[in-house]
Amino acid sequence: MSMPSILMIDDDRDFCEMVIRYLREDGFRAAAVHDGSDGLQAIGARSYDLVVLDAMMPEMGGQELLRHLRTTPSPNQALPIVMLTARGEEVDRVIGLETGADDYIAKPCSLRELSARIRAVLRRTSAPPEASRSGRLMSAGGLDLDLAQRSATYRSRPLNLTGSEYAVLLCLAQAAGKPVTKATLTKAALGRRYHPTDRSIDMHVANIRKKLTAQKAADVQIRTLRGGGYWLVASERL
Repeated sequence: MSMPSILMIDDDRDFCEMVIRYLREDGFRAAAVHDGSDGLQAIGARSYDLVVLDAMMPEMGGQELLRHLRTTPSPNQALPIVMLTARGEEVDRVIGLETGADDYIAKPCSLRELSARIRAVLRRTSAPPEASRSGRLMSAGGLDLDLAQRSATYRSRPLNLTGSEYAVLLCLAQAAGKPVTKATLTKAALGRRYHPTDRSIDMHVANIRKKLTAQKAADVQIRTLRGGGYWLVASERL
């Protein structure tokens, strides 16, 4: 992917200026706005590949903006989001992931790590060229994963997964019937090492389960592995 377009939404103008300068030097097109309302307008006005979103802002905060994006049908409903949270504020991270953030990073943060997280999210939300050419489907029970579009349906009804949720579900589907550890899921689906305090995989799995339940997907289950992990079980293995 050449010159991905990044929008940063954060009320700390000095921090934004520093991040935008770094991202531009690191091969991104980057712009910033400084409150949630302006962020929504910017997202609606042009196409971005990813948004870096501060959790805590006056008036419309990051959590509210994220919830609006994820619950309002639009071309931007699955727009990749990296949430910025205050260091040590686990509740912000959990709420952000539950609401549909693809990843999070605590402030103050290393700009190099932020750039790496952005690239990791973009990699897992973009279809690989070979999948785009083949248009293959992966099926498990009534669940179908389109490898070209990086989307999932249950009996032809869309699950509306975020990019990270799709990556987690794909990893589980590839090992259908076999347990997958959180460490393996974190590396394969999120592109980073697992840490015992990291609840990202748990939140993504919880979101996938909710979306399967909303479609009454009784023949597809994600079961919890005692000791840390999950596995997907389809109808023929129930």
